[in-house]
Parts: sequence; structure tokens; C-alpha cells
Amino acid sequence: MQVQVLFSAPNKTLIIMTTLTPITFGTSGHRGIIAKSFTTDHTRAIAQALATLLHKTEASPKVGIGYDSRTGNSPTLEEGSYTKSVVDTLLDYGVSVCFCNEPTPTPVISWAIEHHNWDGGLILTASHNPPNYNGIKFNPSDGAPAPVETTKILESLANSYLLNPPKPPAKKGTLTAISLATEFASSMHKKLKDLLPNIDLDLQPMSIIADALHGSVAASWDALFQEFNLMSYQILHPDPRADFGNIEPNPTAEKALETIRKELIKHPVSLSVANDPDGDRHVILTEKGIRLKAEEVALIILDFLQTQNVPVGGIATTLASSNTIATSATHHQLSYLETSVGFKYFTPFLKKMRNSNKVGIAVESSGGFSTSFHTLEKCGFLPVILLLLDLKTTQKSLTLRLSEIRKKYGNPCFTERAISLTESQKNLFLADYLTWSTQKIQSIWNDPIQKLNKQDGLKIQFEDNSWLLIRPSGTEPVLRVYAESASESDNLNRISALESTL
Repeated sequence: MQVQVLFSAPNKTLIIMTTLTPITFGTSGHRGIIAKSFTTDHTRAIAQALATLLHKTEASPKVGIGYDSRTGNSPTLEEGSYTKSVVDTLLDYGVSVCFCNEPTPTPVISWAIEHHNWDGGLILTASHNPPNYNGIKFNPSDGAPAPVETTKILESLANSYLLNPPKPPAKKGTLTAISLATEFASSMHKKLKDLLPNIDLDLQPMSIIADALHGSVAASWDALFQEFNLMSYQILHPDPRADFGNIEPNPTAEKALETIRKELIKHPVSLSVANDPDGDRHVILTEKGIRLKAEEVALIILDFLQTQNVPVGGIATTLASSNTIATSATHHQLSYLETSVGFKYFTPFLKKMRNSNKVGIAVESSGGFSTSFHTLEKCGFLPVILLLLDLKTTQKSLTLRLSEIRKKYGNPCFTERAISLTESQKNLFLADYLTWSTQKIQSIWNDPIQKLNKQDGLKIQFEDNSWLLIRPSGTEPVLRVYAESASESDNLNRISALESTL
């Protein structure tokens, strides 16, 4: 995309031609490398596109703005920051803004959109990506991740506005500074009290370590612990930092859990948790440091809700999640849904559960979880509070609860890997892999195949009920590969066989 930048001086005009990376909305918004494929030109154009979209249905639209701790996300709206470009643009184009005065997690914005009847929210974050990335995503008035049809409109408008911005209306928006952590915590307490009327929500004497990884979650955790009277807690790396203190920001990576594991030796607790920078993902460890899969977290919560006679209607997961979710749905005679990867695909299911006064559970293997009685966006806080309530009620350790769940639903080995590629390698692979025949696949893995699923990437279901899923990343030059089988070695051998073909 060619953009003209004009600089005028007496008797002289200089025209510079630059190439600006197009805006692309992937699974969760537009992401890119800071100052290269993610710039204030991009954020301004996206804000203009959102204003255009909202004005089609609302005379005086209002949105909330949240953000994590990355470079360019300024709580003081520093000149040249991404937050200032978004806020100023929305105000110029007649959209009122409720701007968080501190880094605020995605699930908190999602909750606030519904709670305050906003017309949507923008969150500046690149989720679990490295600190040289930033991003921006939109959640509409239901608080859920924007559906594909909405992001396509925003993408098209924004790319056109990079070259030809629309004329702003005469009426400007108004700016309000807000803080949401305490209100969010209070609301979660009330919802859980309504859901579990026979449970004491006072979490004393439970204990916890939460690692904020220098992202946006510390203030929300502090408010939640106080709201639920959880007095014994420790928040690691609480201060928001743009470089995340050189700590791995993806909590699903073992490296991100190093500090927690050290602290568990010195300070035994009921459980520990790490969140990604925008707080929509979680990884939970038992009191012994055993890591739970996201599906296992969901299964313990499912069993807890069932024992409390909560009307659970169904459970939804993605192609990249463990077979144990389907097993649990069969066991409890619940509806079961398997979607493409992306929490936005759970929205119709969660709304259906709400409308039928049933609880629906949604879970992703990457640490995404929510329920129909909470937000329609994944939340890294709710599963922790529910687990603590389960442990207090059952008077069991999380290690024991994990053992019970594995005995009940099985314990297959799940492995996730990112295979780095050059752009040319990735493009060649993209052009070819979806055309692979059963014969070609068997020549790579030499295992009997039950079926192929090309709904989202390529999922190979083998006859022994193990599987492997290949999904190219929409934001990085990597392949996301997921595998489940009886052993880690089987998964790694299959992933190695894939790498040998690249």
C-alpha cells in the first residue's frame, strides 16, 4: 500500500513514498510489530472505521478503552502513544470514550461493556505475543469478541481510511476517566452468590500466588482477593512494564512459570496462577507445582457445579482441545460443541445457554475459559475463584482433585509447539498443506487415519483416537501445532515428522 507523505518548505515540496503494512484482523484483532506493522496510522484508521460503523446505528455512541502494559499504551495519553491516537480519533469522530486510567485486562473491559451498556470496547494488546508486538481488538455491545463479519467490515474500512480518511462530524465525543477493578470484583461476587446460594464465598483460609508477569492483571487480582476475603495471597511482578521485565509473557510456556515454582517451595499455597498481559488466559498449578491443562480446570469446575445442582446445559471447546471435554459431556449428558480456534466462535453457544437459563462452559486449550453467567469473552480470573471455592467446599487439595478428574475422564498427553518459519516457507506451506491427501499424510506419519478435518487448519484424527492439528499463525511466521496421544514422545515424534517436511 503506497502512502504519500508531504513536507512543505518555502519554494520546496518533498514527497516521500512509503509502504504501510495493510491492516489485517486475525483471530483476535490486528496485531503487528511496534512501529513497523503496528503504528499510530493503523490505530487511527481502525478508530475511524469503528466510528463509522457505530454511527450507522447509534447517534451518540460510547465505547470503553482498555490496554495492557506494552509500549505505546499510555495511561496518561502521552503524545504519540497508541492510546492517545485511538482516544483522540474517536472523540474527533463523535464517539464518547470511557478511558481506563490504568492498564486494564480484556475480561474486565468485556464485563464493563455489558454492565455499563456501552456500544463496545477497544483493547490495545497483543495478548501473549512478545513485547515488540502490540495489537488492537474490538468487542461489540455484548462484550464478546467481534464476530468475523464485523472484523471484515472494520478491516475494509480501516484500510481505505489509511489513504483517504473520512471527514469528521461537527459533534465531538466526550472523555471520561474510569477505574474498573473494584466494580468488576464486586460484580463477580454477586453473580457467584446468585449461582451458588448455599456456598460460603469467604475464601479464608485459602491461599494463592498470582503472577501478573508485569502485565495488566495485578489491580484486578488485588480487588478480587479483597472482595472474596482471601487474606493469604502474593502477587508476583505486579507493576506493569512494557518489556514484561524480560519475562516470557505467554503463561502457557514453561519458562513463564519459573518464578512461581521457586515461590511454591518457599511459600506453600492452595494453588497458583499466571496470566498473560491482558488477563484473558490462565495457567494454574497445584500446591505441588503440577500444571493443570485448561481442560482439566474446566472439568473440575464442571464437576463442582454439578455437585451444587447448578443447571449446566453444555460445554464448548475447539478443534485444538483435549478429547476429555467430549468425554465429560457424554458422562454428564450435556450438549457438546467443537468450534474453530478463537473464543469468538463460542458466542452463539454461550448466548443460547443464557437464553435457556442454563450454564454453558467454554474452554480453549491455550488457557481460555468463561461461562454463560459471566462474560462472553475468555477470563483469566473466574476459573481461579471457582477452583478455590471448590477446594474450600470439598476440603481437598487441588492435586487430589486433579487426580480424581484424570481417573474419571482420562489423562491423554497434550503438546503444543510453535515451529518458526521464514515468510517464504510459511507461504509455501500455506499454499500446499490443505491439499494433502490421506496417502501423503500416511507417508509422513505412517499411522492409520480415521478422518481429516479442514475446518480450521488441518486436523488429523488417527484411529487410536489421538490427533494432530496444524494451524499457521495469523500474526507471526510460525506454525501452531497441537497434538494429543498416549505419550509425550508420540506427540513429539509426530511434530518432528512434520518439521522434516518443511
